[in-house]
Amino acid sequence: MAIERKQLTNEQRTSISVLALSTLTMSMSATTPALADIAAAFPLAKQTSVAMLARIPSLFSMPCALITGRLLGRKVRYRTLAMVAILFIITGGLLPLILNSLGLILAARAMMGVGLGILNPITPSVTMLELPKDRARRQMGINGATANTAAIIYQLIGGFACAISWRYSFLAYLLVIPALPIVMLYLREPEIVQEHDKPVQSKTIGSAVRMFGKPYWGWFALHFFFIVLFYAYITNISSIIANNHFG
Repeated sequence: MAIERKQLTNEQRTSISVLALSTLTMSMSATTPALADIAAAFPLAKQTSVAMLARIPSLFSMPCALITGRLLGRKVRYRTLAMVAILFIITGGLLPLILNSLGLILAARAMMGVGLGILNPITPSVTMLELPKDRARRQMGINGATANTAAIIYQLIGGFACAISWRYSFLAYLLVIPALPIVMLYLREPEIVQEHDKPVQSKTIGSAVRMFGKPYWGWFALHFFFIVLFYAYITNISSIIANNHFG
């Protein structure tokens, strides 16, 4: 007797794809535990240059995220941009394994930042446009938890690997590779949302009219300030521990 395979629903496909993308949003933190070792490997480099290894992905991701937000579903398909973003992250993440110049490593990290910038608007957009309101709200929470859990895993792998060699911390980006086939198979293409569409009896959050008022810019400024402080902290913590012989 043949065993019938249960087909995934559209909502399940969307959930799987956005969870796969969520695991990548904080992947830049994989090399944070290795910053002190990288500084030791490049003794002539300034401390600020080494610190840029953690900061430069964020610097490049912000303008790319703004540009991507205008292209999504209008000029380029969601799936296409997601695949391009993953390829940038994989390439920029793994290239330092074979690079011997800090400048080239910084360029690879910038490439990774471009990928993250392309990726960041995709996950919430697909979640809000493809899932019903209640399901989308739950999914956004799950996406955040997944991203933070993945960040812990990236940092653990990077920390254990840099005990062998600072280069091996970049092997953590091998975890990004499985996201590519998942996106190819399961990411659905949301319908284009027109700005003049009325949100009456809308089934999804994203079908409502999008407005950029004072609350939006207030939250934007607050989040930007938080990110600046957050990455200043995680960038310098490994150096503080090493220089004070805490571990």
